[in-house]
Amino acid sequence: MVKVTYRRAEELLRQSAFQPRELARLLGTTESFLFNEVWKGNLRAVKVGNDIVRFERSEVLKWLNDRES
Repeated sequence: MVKVTYRRAEELLRQSAFQPRELARLLGTTESFLFNEVWKGNLRAVKVGNDIVRFERSEVLKWLNDRES
């Protein structure tokens, strides 16, 4: 797994949407885990056909908040 530098993480946090790879790196997880969360209905994503193309920041924050509860 590629380490996200502090500066890069700071830039990512300001984005309004994330590609699957970016979000996985930012959260220290795998794309597969995120995809599974989408298919389970826990995390919303923008899909084109069956491909997940991006995650909206607001949806990621909601998902993270729900996981803390």
